[in-house]
Amino acid sequence: MVAGRCFSADLHAMGNIRIIGPSMGMGQAAGIGCSMFIDKKLSAIRELDGVLVRNRMIELGVGLDHAPGGGTGRPSATSRVFRP
Repeated sequence: MVAGRCFSADLHAMGNIRIIGPSMGMGQAAGIGCSMFIDKKLSAIRELDGVLVRNRMIELGVGLDHAPGGGTGRPSATSRVFRP
C-alpha cells in the first residue's frame, strides 16, 4: 500500500496527483484500505477489492460518485462509477 509520492504514474497524471487535494484523497484511501485489510484478516493487500474502498469513501462523503467537473462543465469521457 502506497500513498503520496511513492506511487507510479505517467507524466500527466503525476503533475495532477501531487497537489494537496488528490494527495489527501490518496492518503484517505490508503488508510481505509489498510483498516479494511486488517478487519477482513486478509493475507495480502492485493486481495482487497478497491471497489469496497471506493464505496466506503463515498459513504464518508468523498465525491467519487459523480463525474468530475472541468472547464466545460461536462463529465469526462473516461469517468466511471463503480458499483458492486
